[in-house]
Amino acid sequence: FNETHNYIFPNKQSVTVTDAAGVSGELTTEAIYIPETGMLYQYVDGKGQAITYTYDDLNRVTAVTYADGTQTKIEYDDTNNRIVVTDAAGQRTERFFDPFGRLIKETNGRGTAEHRYNEYGDLISKGDFNGSATRYDYDAWGRVIAEQPGYFAATRYQFDDGANTKITMDGTNNPIKETYDILGRVKMKEELNPSGNVVLARYEYDYAGNVTSSTDANQNVTKYEYDVLGRLLAVTDSEGKTTRYQYDLSGNMVEVKYADGNTVQKRYDEIGRLIQQTDPNKQTEKVYYDANSNISRTIDKNGQSQTFEYDPLNLLTKAAAADETITYSYDALGKRMSMTDGTGTTAYGYYPTGELASIQYPDQTKLSFDYDTRQLRTKQTINASNFAMTSNIDYLYEAGVPTKLRALDGNGTMLTEFTYNFNQQSKHLAKLSASNGLNEIYNYDGYNLASIQQKQGEALFGNYSYTYDNNRNITAKNDNGAAYQFSYDTLNRIKTSSQFNEAYTYDQRDNRSTLQSDQVLDIKGATYTYDKRNRLVKVTTEDGKAVSYRYNGDNLMVERTEGGVTTRYYYDDRAKIVAEGKVEGVGSVTITAAYVHDSNGKLLARQVPGQNGLQYYVTNGHGDVTEIRDAQGNVLNRYTYDIWGNPLVQEETVPNIFRYSGEYWDASTNLQYLRARWYDPSVGRFINEDTYEGEMGSPLSLNLYTYVANNPLKYIDFSGHDYVLPSSSRFRELAQNNAYVGMLEFFQKSFKINQYSGYDGLLNPAAAENLRLLKAGYRASNDSNIQKVMEIQGLALRNDACSYLAGGCQDGAASITFRSKDSLTITAYNKNGDSQLIDVMKNSEGDIVYRTLILTAGINPNNWNYIGDVDGYLRDRGYTIEYPGKLSWDNTVKAKVLNGRGNKIGEVHILQPMYEGRTGRSPKIGTYLKHFHYDSNKRMHHYGE
Repeated sequence: FNETHNYIFPNKQSVTVTDAAGVSGELTTEAIYIPETGMLYQYVDGKGQAITYTYDDLNRVTAVTYADGTQTKIEYDDTNNRIVVTDAAGQRTERFFDPFGRLIKETNGRGTAEHRYNEYGDLISKGDFNGSATRYDYDAWGRVIAEQPGYFAATRYQFDDGANTKITMDGTNNPIKETYDILGRVKMKEELNPSGNVVLARYEYDYAGNVTSSTDANQNVTKYEYDVLGRLLAVTDSEGKTTRYQYDLSGNMVEVKYADGNTVQKRYDEIGRLIQQTDPNKQTEKVYYDANSNISRTIDKNGQSQTFEYDPLNLLTKAAAADETITYSYDALGKRMSMTDGTGTTAYGYYPTGELASIQYPDQTKLSFDYDTRQLRTKQTINASNFAMTSNIDYLYEAGVPTKLRALDGNGTMLTEFTYNFNQQSKHLAKLSASNGLNEIYNYDGYNLASIQQKQGEALFGNYSYTYDNNRNITAKNDNGAAYQFSYDTLNRIKTSSQFNEAYTYDQRDNRSTLQSDQVLDIKGATYTYDKRNRLVKVTTEDGKAVSYRYNGDNLMVERTEGGVTTRYYYDDRAKIVAEGKVEGVGSVTITAAYVHDSNGKLLARQVPGQNGLQYYVTNGHGDVTEIRDAQGNVLNRYTYDIWGNPLVQEETVPNIFRYSGEYWDASTNLQYLRARWYDPSVGRFINEDTYEGEMGSPLSLNLYTYVANNPLKYIDFSGHDYVLPSSSRFRELAQNNAYVGMLEFFQKSFKINQYSGYDGLLNPAAAENLRLLKAGYRASNDSNIQKVMEIQGLALRNDACSYLAGGCQDGAASITFRSKDSLTITAYNKNGDSQLIDVMKNSEGDIVYRTLILTAGINPNNWNYIGDVDGYLRDRGYTIEYPGKLSWDNTVKAKVLNGRGNKIGEVHILQPMYEGRTGRSPKIGTYLKHFHYDSNKRMHHYGE
């Protein structure tokens, strides 16, 4: 603190930290404020790099200048209630607001979206940039009772306040009913089936609101224990196995104790950064950081080191290991422009609106993309020196789901057309048809896929059906007449399978401990070799096969070599293989196949140069490739598998790399490539450990080797990190454009269990990064977000702007900004024209909070004229403030705020001011009142209260 700001605002913070090697150093961050207003002017990070903020006369952010010199600008047009944001790349976005501060229109480089509200301020129509809209209906209490997304049937919500329940009806004929306790917490969730209700889950809570017990649909109970600070201490699963967690005095989790007694130890520096982790085998990993808390060096369990460097925006620019150095460059918005690794340089292009436009691989093969106004990808083209193919996707105008996908060759000639038909009520895909007569018909029982029928023309050739228990585990399936039954233990792990009369048991860490089976697997011994980044680079099998792999800077396997033949693979931004080719002696590539995936990542077909038409992939309900057919419908390849993905039938007339769950299969090594790791189905485990540590509340996820939580019928894993349902929309999360914005995913996933540590005060580079990444225009139009970020950073806003679009408001009516039916800002003026700000905001708990009230000397609190003017204006619009008594220096006044339905939406608490240098009843001249803080319920108090 210093005298420039009357010792009010934190100006500089220095902390001595000790790294994993015991070396100490000092980290210093600074904040500079505008003396007259207390607004943050500049934040200087640990490397001395500054972010600077510029404001207008109403203290609204007009520019943010980043450490690399780029700038985001915000213009305010108070006459037309308009905000224009120009990002660091020069792209303009306009946002228009009504007189109550509600967003009514926004435009970008691709189109315009419009939004509408009812008389209570409820959003009733949310538009997209393609001209369609989602509509909302409300009950008398302002709760959404219907959501209409256009083409599909509305999702409806039914509330019973007497029974404290909510029923969600989304067209599946299986509504979901939630029952709440008196504090609004879900205590039971049910599926209302026509054949009878199924209790999906039950929850119990402690007085602090922590879940202490959860019971699943099969009545399996998981229990949770917490300390007095609400930190998770123990999780006991339905088998009675307990995983425990310990914390240090700073709240960092320092030990994980598994059910078998083994432990993982964690060590942190003085500001809560993980610096060392020791596994049950006493093997140690170490992490080092730069002055901005970016990871600068890692040392793995084998003693192998990697170093990392960053640009002024804290984006990774260099990653170096002993055998390879990878470099990255970015544009002004932080989107990756290039990646240079051992395979060469990959370049990326973008549209002005931010979407990924192209990927150019080191051999100059190029992948290009087009989008519609909603930023949905409509076209993908691959161009090589001797080959080209394009996929075009049409979307349903209102719903944004695909209706048609067309594949075209390099001359623009259509090779095939896929047509999608969705159930308008349930929103499930009902039928997928190809122009060669191949059809797939999907039937659902509520949320469960019940059956798939596959036809060539009118001839049925594939028929799959599935039966489920209450936890949606598959208990029976019929694959083209072959019927099997399955059972599960209390942790939903596969227990028995009738396919080979199999029975499974597991140990305390959820590893498979025994397997009885009639199946005899031909398991080959093999030697695995890894590079300095722990990526599998060579497999030598006991029968003499040698296969080597090569990876790019995204850790994607881009080349495979066996017997002197090298195959190269090309990926899109979802990490899907879109083409493969043979590498010739001089390094040129001849494309041998290009693949067609739909918008959800489903593998549909491939084009093989020199072949007439496409070859079509046929899959079952798990996504396993069961057949490949030619353009005339003739069967080329046929496959079957056991439940773990071991091949049983392999009848091939053409080469094929995609098998179980639709993923890459190496037939020479009998391993499946799942991007982050390789999976061995012969043992149902990955061959190396996961860098993602799992979820604290789910001990089963903490095992770093198990495949899909030992439930291979229900789940798939396409990342090597996590398991999902085959039909999960999370396929989109691999998604367009996101892969090239950062490259810190590895670090975010590597030590995730440290979720209870946190940084305090100014020394928080993560918060500084959030300040930079948070769109300045959104901050300008919704200042509560700036408040949140500043609070995270250890700062507090010292004043506010009243109506962000009102160019001055000298009467009670003009001083009110409505943000929603339960949210408003009041700017009060005394009789001398001095303005004071009270920001009224309803939070999720139903309270109303306000920001720091800044008073200066000479103001009589009883002179405030907002009581009458504002109250009248509110009453005209259905709002009321019930304001008892008068303001004084020594009491706390509580006023009720009622919405237009006569319901109390919260209270305004005006607290007794606290200030330095009191002389009688007057505050010190020129001193801002500053001693306020938020408690855990977001209510404001004096310091020391």
